[in-house]
Amino acid sequence: MAEEKEKAEGAEQPKKSKTVIIIVAVVLVLVIVVGGALAFLMLKGGEEGADAAHGGDAHAAKPADKKKKDNGHGGDDLTVGPMFAVDGLIINLMSEGGARYAKLSVALELDAQELAPEMLAKKAMVTDKIITVVSSKTAEELMNLKGKEGVKNEIMEKVNEKLKDGRVKNVYFTNFVVQ
Repeated sequence: MAEEKEKAEGAEQPKKSKTVIIIVAVVLVLVIVVGGALAFLMLKGGEEGADAAHGGDAHAAKPADKKKKDNGHGGDDLTVGPMFAVDGLIINLMSEGGARYAKLSVALELDAQELAPEMLAKKAMVTDKIITVVSSKTAEELMNLKGKEGVKNEIMEKVNEKLKDGRVKNVYFTNFVVQ
């Protein structure tokens, strides 16, 4: 009887070990596929960042070929104009009860490609205007839709005051965190 139990246990262990090996192999394949996809996406995004670091702002004045769906403002498709990006801003907010900040990236939609060189030349001024507007707000103001829209309009107004060759048509937050 003892021998029969050992044989039965011995037969179950190879089945269990095969199942464990198959599960481990599937998990490893999934990890490799997901890791490869993430690495590809990060490297693709890194090339755009490398262009910007070498003075050729990859986001400045790239006309978008994509169409937006109707957003309730009339019209079927709206073409998005050239964009000028200001990325990775960390801004202290007005706060009475401790240090609060916003981390954000902004894309400014230009009305014409001809504005791109002026935007590149005035990138420091544009960044300063964004920082000035956002730092004058409290975290509570930035946490609701109305506050965000107000900040967008104020940024657009302040930047447009300093432009000669065109106008900023719209402001988009491409990253927005308040802490």
